[in-house]
Amino acid sequence: MLLEDLAQVLGQEAEKYEALLRLLRQERGLIVKGNLQALDELMKRKETLALELKVMQEARANLMIKVSVMYGIPMMEVTLFRLVDLVPASHTTSYQALLNRLVLLATRLVEENNGNSALLDRSVAYVRGSLSFLTSVVTPVPLYQGDGRVVAQPPSLSVMNSQI
Repeated sequence: MLLEDLAQVLGQEAEKYEALLRLLRQERGLIVKGNLQALDELMKRKETLALELKVMQEARANLMIKVSVMYGIPMMEVTLFRLVDLVPASHTTSYQALLNRLVLLATRLVEENNGNSALLDRSVAYVRGSLSFLTSVVTPVPLYQGDGRVVAQPPSLSVMNSQI
């Protein structure tokens, strides 16, 4: 019964990770479009999902403690990889499938998250570059006179105005 409960929790956890992966893919599109309102809503959904995952991870940890006691193995040594070797033959196939599914999901989640992070980094760099440009345009450039005096020019936004 314990192994079935653990398999069920792992399956539910995988489903939540798949939902998170879908959200990360949606996030990429929203980042590209620059839709901040939709991004904010998506972030709330991701936070809710993260809380649900935390509850599931705690349930899995409690079950893993019981498995540790059942097999007489220190808790630090009870991993999903080790479980595949420990469970009876009747459970090996289902546990191996769960393990493969979770490993694949973890890899995809890291890839999507890294891609989104790179997009956000580029967006921030673009905004900083734009602000730097705008700052340089409105900052008066000093003019040096023949006698060495410095005369400040009044700020001008003529670079920004295509009519001038």
